[in-house]
Amino acid sequence: MFSSVFLARLHLDTGYLEYASAGHLFPFHLKASGGVAQVASPSAMPVGALADTVYTSDAMQLAAGDRLFVYSDGFTEAANVDGVQYGDARLGSALEAFAGAPGRELMQGLLARVRAHCTEAPQTDDIAALLLCWSPLTGGSSAH
Repeated sequence: MFSSVFLARLHLDTGYLEYASAGHLFPFHLKASGGVAQVASPSAMPVGALADTVYTSDAMQLAAGDRLFVYSDGFTEAANVDGVQYGDARLGSALEAFAGAPGRELMQGLLARVRAHCTEAPQTDDIAALLLCWSPLTGGSSAH
């Protein structure tokens, strides 16, 4: 058995994001300035697939208001009754459509589009996601 992992460390004061992927899908970067792009990262085998796998990391700088959408394959592999999967292209388009929306609205909109694509087909996998939103801390201390 194996598991995919996307591990990231965000420097809260600067927005510098270090990350590594072990067989996980590439997240999407939703830029506050506009635009959505899948994050290119070095990807290695899933955890547990091969002994002695070497994992490498990469990094990116987030700007104020940037968001990172990390998701499970349940989004892209959700299929309709004809077996057509939702796929990366549809997910990217949906993210572009909801890019400026508040987090809750973005997530609800994505799920609604996946459900509309699948119509009567049963869900066969988990659909999980994390939406990371970064804004610099200003003045004094605060928790987010």
